[in-house]
Amino acid sequence: MGNNKIHKSVRLSHEIYDLVSGYKEATGTNLSIAVEQLIIKGLENVQTSKNIYEKQHNDTLKFVKMLKNLEERIIYLQMTNLRIAGGTKAVIKANAIKSKSMTIEEADSYEKTGILNVMNSIKDRDAEE
Repeated sequence: MGNNKIHKSVRLSHEIYDLVSGYKEATGTNLSIAVEQLIIKGLENVQTSKNIYEKQHNDTLKFVKMLKNLEERIIYLQMTNLRIAGGTKAVIKANAIKSKSMTIEEADSYEKTGILNVMNSIKDRDAEE
C-alpha cells in the first residue's frame, strides 16, 4: 500500500507560515503533518464549540422553563394567601361588628392602616436591599 495522501500546494501568508513552522518545530514533525494536525485540531475545536453551544442553549431553555414553573407556583401561592387573608379579614370584621366592639367605619380604618403598614414595610425592605 502506497501513500494515499493527496498532494496539493497552498499559499500561506508569512505570518501563518511562521506559526505553522513553529508548531512543526515544537512537535518535531514535517510541514505537511503539522498542517494536517492543525487543521484536524481546528475542526475538532469547531465541533467542540458547537457541542458546548448546544448544551448551553438546552440548559438555558430548561432553566427558563423551570423559572416559569416557579413563577406560576409563586403566583398560585400568593393568590391562595390572599384568599385566606380575605376570608380571615371578613370573619374578624363580622365578629367585631357583631360584638359591637367597633363600627364598620372603625373596622375599615383599621384595615386601611394595616394595608398601609404592610406596604410601607415592603418598601422599606426593598430599599434596604
